[in-house]
Amino acid sequence: MKDYPFLELKSSLEFRTWLDKNHKFSDGVMLIFYKKHTGKCTFSYKEALDEALCYGWIDSTVRRIDDEKYSQVFSPRKNIKNWSDVNKQKVLALIEAGRMTKHGLNKIDQYVKTGRLSWKKEGITKHEQKMPETPDFFIAELKKTPETYTKFQKLSPSHKKAYLNYIISAKKLETQINRAIKVKNILLDNKSPNIL
Repeated sequence: MKDYPFLELKSSLEFRTWLDKNHKFSDGVMLIFYKKHTGKCTFSYKEALDEALCYGWIDSTVRRIDDEKYSQVFSPRKNIKNWSDVNKQKVLALIEAGRMTKHGLNKIDQYVKTGRLSWKKEGITKHEQKMPETPDFFIAELKKTPETYTKFQKLSPSHKKAYLNYIISAKKLETQINRAIKVKNILLDNKSPNIL
């Protein structure tokens, strides 16, 4: 097994911040976790996996460090053909929550392009059939600049769904409208969706 550098963090937010800066350049890390009996407060493996999936990374080997700690390898996903059912469902939930970055979404696009349609049948297509309705105020905002409306129409379903869920997940209409304007500006400036 390849030796990756150890990485000890205190929260899933720290891991997400680290991934945002390093996911393109790092071959992987051995993330350190404390065992439950120690009572030491760290974020969980499940939380770490969610963040990893958001950036197109995946978990692999577990290694014991001592009686208190163990490490779990997280690295960029190289095998785009084999996805566990658990991770498929995790990814769909992350998309719905608007947490997936374009880097994670690209791994899904690569999977679909392999011709393995099982995920489409079991997950993505079924999920995309539940595409949220595009709010009228968002359409109106996009059409103020035809270029952005065209860009939105050309987005992949997963990207489009992530944007729509980001907008409509706000409880107040005022917040939804502000988010719609923010999405329009992201499209207009050709910025990545992971800045949401």
